[in-house]
Amino acid sequence: MFHIELCDVVKRCSENVICYLERYSKHGRQTFRSGCLSQEVCANESETAGNDPNRCVDCCSGSYCNYKGCGETGLPSRDQRGPLCYDCEYAFSPNECDTLKLCDQGQVCSIKETRWGTHSNFKMGCAHAPCSPVQRSVHVLPRSTPTCQACCSEDYCNLNCTMGSGHGQPVIVG
Repeated sequence: MFHIELCDVVKRCSENVICYLERYSKHGRQTFRSGCLSQEVCANESETAGNDPNRCVDCCSGSYCNYKGCGETGLPSRDQRGPLCYDCEYAFSPNECDTLKLCDQGQVCSIKETRWGTHSNFKMGCAHAPCSPVQRSVHVLPRSTPTCQACCSEDYCNLNCTMGSGHGQPVIVG
């Protein structure tokens, strides 16, 4: 990608690997690549890149840590933009979703679970605040009525859809 803040895919790294961000020049244009590497490979790549003024490799540990690096600051702070939300129309599990969307300011992240036969179907993305609680309506077919719906306002927060305790209101646990 040409701008690191345009990254809209999440890769879940396996154990014993870390995140990396690489900046390099391709056809005279600054380009970025990010993902997962073993610590040894990342350290070697970082050292090799140190000898090339057109290349940088930054390694980091922690969730979503490679959204910035190599001199790039990434997205503006959360109070200056909408949240980054997982964005998938149909997934059997929220963990299957690896696509992100940058929501508008004033929007929130949402997750909705609907039963589909013996499975659940999850829809995740941006929603306008406030998020409506699950309500049954005579105009909605029973199979399309969400069993759970929740909203949250932080980056990457819409991976869980659980019912709140005692209030009957859905909440997000993240």
